[in-house]
Amino acid sequence: MKELTLILDCNNKINIENLKKLNGILDIEINNYDCLTNLNIKYNNELVTIPDIINSFTNYPLIISFDKHSKNKLTNYQVFVKGLHCEECFKNIIKKLLLTEGIFFAASYYDDSITDIEVDIKYDSNMISEEEINNIANLY
Repeated sequence: MKELTLILDCNNKINIENLKKLNGILDIEINNYDCLTNLNIKYNNELVTIPDIINSFTNYPLIISFDKHSKNKLTNYQVFVKGLHCEECFKNIIKKLLLTEGIFFAASYYDDSITDIEVDIKYDSNMISEEEINNIANLY
């Protein structure tokens, strides 16, 4: 069993009905705090993958952070993204990090009045390098 936690902006309404229908989803817990939604998903990774989970959303939500709950020793890193143009660019950065093997945690905050952001990342240095992370985070 694997676990994935997504922190979503409350302004994005998500429909989890398709997520519930995926073969391999074991449990879904949703908690709302202020203007954030915490979506905790337990799943059988032999039956369903993170791309399957993400693709089950009918409208891709604004994911502010994710945690794949790795048991490996992880390295902390901060990547700086400059010149962010819109919410869609931010979504693409977080989605690319989420779908990348070796990156187990990322957190940031999107505000449409800010064009430069920091993303806190935890990664397995045996699986991915800081240079690769920088390349992913700056491809928007």
